[in-house]
Amino acid sequence: MFPDSYFISTTASANKFLNSLYIISSLLCYILILTFDRRIRIIHIHGASYNSFYRKYIFFKISQLFKKKTIYHIHGGEFHIFFENSSKTIQKIVRDFIENADYVICLSEWWKRYFISTFNIRKIEIVPNVVIPPTSDKNKNDKGADGLLTFLFLGYVGEHKGVWFLLDVLRDNIEQIKDKAKFYIGGNGEINVLKSKIKEYNLDGIVEYIGWVTNDKKNYYLRKADIFLLPSYNEGLPISILEAMSYKLPILSTNVGGIPEVVSHENGILITPGNTTELKDAIHFFLNNSFDSMGQKSFEVVKKHFPEEVQKILMQIYTSL
Repeated sequence: MFPDSYFISTTASANKFLNSLYIISSLLCYILILTFDRRIRIIHIHGASYNSFYRKYIFFKISQLFKKKTIYHIHGGEFHIFFENSSKTIQKIVRDFIENADYVICLSEWWKRYFISTFNIRKIEIVPNVVIPPTSDKNKNDKGADGLLTFLFLGYVGEHKGVWFLLDVLRDNIEQIKDKAKFYIGGNGEINVLKSKIKEYNLDGIVEYIGWVTNDKKNYYLRKADIFLLPSYNEGLPISILEAMSYKLPILSTNVGGIPEVVSHENGILITPGNTTELKDAIHFFLNNSFDSMGQKSFEVVKKHFPEEVQKILMQIYTSL
């Protein structure tokens, strides 16, 4: 999309020692590029919360030394929690980054309002997360060949994504769901806890862990699914939801972060995080009603996240800087 640019990653391993070496090598590469390639005008920094923030702050300070224009592109659904729960010293560092970047990019109107109300920002713009649409149409009926309605979760397997909350609801409504629906859970995280709960709750025939899902495997399950499910407690604007929408899937998620800006009653159901009654009712709605039009509406809404549309916004920002 942008051939006259460099990309430098700052993390590559779950091993802390190897990752530390990787960060050092990335910083050295970064400094060398800025030293010898005088064409560079803009540093576009992607970051989130916690360790991601600290890593990117170092790159930001180096960019200031080289007098480059900086864009801080903030991802991460818990940035507000990270900031508000940090010490005064860390909050001062966060303010330095956000308030001295030439441009702040966020993912939704909700996040734009938050950053404007919390920080003294020079410029801020919403840039939608990019998703690449599938190459062919989904083209399937409401229920699979086995007659089961298929729900798909992709993400971090743990508390803050609502996975334990989901399993509790399935356990408490097992007789109403059994032989009617199948829930596939893909991702990394607390996998042993997940498997233990599936066994303890007698959900073996209802819930299946499908491992880490990428590339062809992700394509397979997104085509197989009938509904995409993400009952998170905090989010920015999840790529997983946008990808599912590009596959013409209805969305069952929570009314947090930027999700309500892409999911409405027309293409899915939003519930209150942790509300067992609302999640139960939403699952029963999909089990007992037709939802053909929801998938098509998802596709129409997500078009603004396709690469050519996002590129237009980025080019406007780069040109203005």
